[in-house]
Amino acid sequence: MADQKFAYAPAPESRAVVDIAPSYGLFIDGEFTEAADGRVFKSVSPSSEEVLAEVARAGEQDVDRAVGAARKAFAKWSALPGAERGSLVVAFTKDSEQPELGSVLDKET
Repeated sequence: MADQKFAYAPAPESRAVVDIAPSYGLFIDGEFTEAADGRVFKSVSPSSEEVLAEVARAGEQDVDRAVGAARKAFAKWSALPGAERGSLVVAFTKDSEQPELGSVLDKET
C-alpha cells in the first residue's frame, strides 16, 4: 500500500482549471462594459498575493445605470419561479463571455 500513488485533480483555485482574463468589465443591462470613469482595481489572491486580474470599479454613474436596468427587469424576473431564476443564473455563469469571473471572485476570499 505504501507504493501506491494517487492522481489528484487540479485544485479549484488552480489556473489549470480555468483561464483568467487579464481584465473584466461591469455587467450592466445585459452586456459587459467598462466603468464610466475608466477606474479599475486589482483582484489579488490572498494566498500568493498574485494579481489575478484587473476589474472595473463601479462608480456612482455605473451604479445608477445598474439600478435602472434592474428596475426595468424586475417585473419580468420576479414573475419567474425561483427554480427557473436559479437555472438562468447557473446558465449565465456557464455560458457568459467571461465564465471564469466567478473563479476570480472566489479566489479573493
